[in-house]
Amino acid sequence: MTSVLDVARQNGLSLKTAIKETDSSIDRKEVYGLLCQQYPRLKRWMESRFPKNSFQEALKYRKESFGKSRQSFTEIRSVMLLLELSESVCLISGSFVKQGTGFVLFDDFVLTDARLCDYWVKSNTPNWREFVNVTVVFNFEDQESDRNNLGAKVFIGNDKLDYVILKLETEKVPPGLLKRFGPVPSDGEACVVGHPGGGVKKTSPTCVIEKERREHAENNENLEDCKEFCSLCEINQQIKNDPYENIYVTYNALMYHGSSGSSVFDAEGRVFGLHSGGFFYGFPNLSENVIEYAFPLLTIFENFVDNLKKDGYGEVLERVVEEAKGNPHLENIIASVVGSKQGKPDALLQEVESKTDSEEIGDGCVETE
Repeated sequence: MTSVLDVARQNGLSLKTAIKETDSSIDRKEVYGLLCQQYPRLKRWMESRFPKNSFQEALKYRKESFGKSRQSFTEIRSVMLLLELSESVCLISGSFVKQGTGFVLFDDFVLTDARLCDYWVKSNTPNWREFVNVTVVFNFEDQESDRNNLGAKVFIGNDKLDYVILKLETEKVPPGLLKRFGPVPSDGEACVVGHPGGGVKKTSPTCVIEKERREHAENNENLEDCKEFCSLCEINQQIKNDPYENIYVTYNALMYHGSSGSSVFDAEGRVFGLHSGGFFYGFPNLSENVIEYAFPLLTIFENFVDNLKKDGYGEVLERVVEEAKGNPHLENIIASVVGSKQGKPDALLQEVESKTDSEEIGDGCVETE
């Protein structure tokens, strides 16, 4: 039987790397014992965090949930609907603009992540939105596709909720997804659609990780490699320390490189999240894996409507009201914001503002800390 410790010593490898390069007949009890000897604090943390069989139960729950979500998004009905709706998803790039993803909101407006414009926000350039030239690319399904490249400018946004609205130079774009905005699905089924790495459009079925289960989240692929002695790092505290943690929708997906601004759909074709980023974790390298998060679109929509009202964009607000007709979630938000004299800011956003020291930069855009 091959000794993992011998392989690690002979080749100057870490235990984790040695495990992958060693024959499948390795003694996993030996590896577990070695890890416990090298990292006693990790062993104590694991035992306290997952008493008895709670870790295996959490792992089983995640596998069942992910399997259910993946099955839902392989059904022909869901696939055809997702293909149709994903036509509105686009690649975002530009001068000193990070590569990312966005999607048509309505008419010639596109929604994407505010962090793509970090360079300009942090530069403190007056009227920086006037200098930002954004390129929006549709129909990028494969390398040979006839792409549709359009110019756009930043219209309005809010850094606290990590979103900006872009205004395109033409209205000849796929239909907007605003009418399909909905709440986070109760069954947890979700699918991220975007352009990871600035490449072709891809989908990633996943499942929502409820707030109370975040501390048990772990990358499934790593767990398959070393189920019996899997090492975890504390990521839950990172999330708890984040001022937005009560707003985030969290999940595991394979879309985190260059896919900020991707749309997150449920199995019924409702879009409920704007993919924003992730919390890196792993052991011992904190850049190996990630639990990712999105901002709920209904929360973003409430802030968007409030900004339109406060900043005097009456005509755009009228179009939003028109587009929202028939969607009870959007209609209720519009009634609460536009129907009152001062509007009713979201309670969670108020909590975020009390935790951060960011300063507004006009028209709803807020400087990144």
